[in-house]
Amino acid sequence: MFHSMFYWPLVSLSFAEPSSSDALMAPEQCAVVQVSVTSPAPLATGVPVDVMPAALLSAGGCGSQSWQVTLVDASTGATVATAAHAESDGKLIELELGGDLAPETTYTFRIEPLDGVGELAEIGFTTGTGTTVGLDGAPAILSSAASWSEDVAVTTVQVEIDVAPAAEGASIVAFGGRDEGDLAWTSATGPTTVLLQGSRSDGSAPAKVCLTARQRDLAGRWTVSDEDCVAPEVIASPGGGCFGGGSRESTTPALGGLLLAAGLLRRSRR
Repeated sequence: MFHSMFYWPLVSLSFAEPSSSDALMAPEQCAVVQVSVTSPAPLATGVPVDVMPAALLSAGGCGSQSWQVTLVDASTGATVATAAHAESDGKLIELELGGDLAPETTYTFRIEPLDGVGELAEIGFTTGTGTTVGLDGAPAILSSAASWSEDVAVTTVQVEIDVAPAAEGASIVAFGGRDEGDLAWTSATGPTTVLLQGSRSDGSAPAKVCLTARQRDLAGRWTVSDEDCVAPEVIASPGGGCFGGGSRESTTPALGGLLLAAGLLRRSRR
């Protein structure tokens, strides 16, 4: 299975603190699971009436295993829809509404932990009058890089994704392997590029790693990139191995240095 290693928290949410008894239960060495991204974004306006609200849970390592998501009409306090979600079902929580929302109405999207330690998140958004236009095309993997560490038997993968334009604002973007599920998630407004990194356990060096990028519009529809495959470079020790290529201009300095230190092999499709 893939395990996420790298997240970009792109939204600012209002959190409720866990109770003191719950806080004492949390091991100091792990972070509390919380909401890192929502769709729609906080305080979004003109949101399509056929929206399917969604939230991403961070890879905190400890905390609540079950969550409840609720959409409330902010003016009346009436619950529009609610659903339960187990963390074992994945990091993405989607709330199916069963129909269109009222136009030009403000709603509160609530994501609440039901057990253990977690942080409550609530965001508000206001609908417009139209339905979702959808994405203009599909995401594309511009470049990929991979290395396999002999010492820890872990394959590290990085991809640079070209995000498709989204008329309604920020959309959710993910990438992962052919059969292993999603490796990492973020949120971005296209057209732009995002850089994501993650890892998986492999008992031996794989001949190649094949990846696809996925992008979700506000109504919950996904588009998928063409598959991209790269042969990992084998790293004999944490300080060994040969560098497999220089960093790209779009790579952040800190992450670019990390990738070079890991000896990642990059293949560019530009």
